[in-house]
This record gives sequence, C-alpha cells and structure tokens, in this order.
Amino acid sequence: MDYRKQGVPILQAAQEAGKVRFRPIMMTALAFVFGVMPMLFATGPGANSRKALGAAVVFGMAMNAFIGTLFVPNFWALMQTLNEKISAKFHPKKS
Repeated sequence: MDYRKQGVPILQAAQEAGKVRFRPIMMTALAFVFGVMPMLFATGPGANSRKALGAAVVFGMAMNAFIGTLFVPNFWALMQTLNEKISAKFHPKKS
C-alpha cells in the first residue's frame, strides 16, 4: 500500500508501513537465526571456526532486524520529507 498516494501524512505513513512490515521482517530474521543456531553451538573438529561464523551471522541478522524495524521507517520519513520539499520548490503546483 502506498499510504502517501492516499494522502496520509509522512510520519503516519511511515508508522503504518512499519507496522505492516514488522511481522514479515521478524519472521524472516527468526527463521534465519534458528536455522543457523546449530552452527553457533557446533562441536567437534573445526568447531571454533563454525562458532565464530555462526556468532557473526546470528548477531548480524539480529542487528539487521533491529535496524530494519526501527531506523528504516524513520530514514524513509526523512527522505520523503526532503523529496517533497525539493519537488515543491522545483515543480510548484499550478492552481
């Protein structure tokens, strides 16, 4: 849904889009993290390198989920505000 085309204010559009995207982002992140968990708790020969790789992947995906849910909607709102201000300056509406 494109909330801005429906006339919703920028901050509210970012908030609504964040709510809509929260579940898919979390489901993907959790499925990925749970799939990599065996690597994080590896044992046997070569376990140290698998643990290091597993830790990087698990915590990287956790940070991605955190950034994706909190900062992306805010960054979009900032960019959309700038875009609309610049567009209004160069392309004034004709009445």
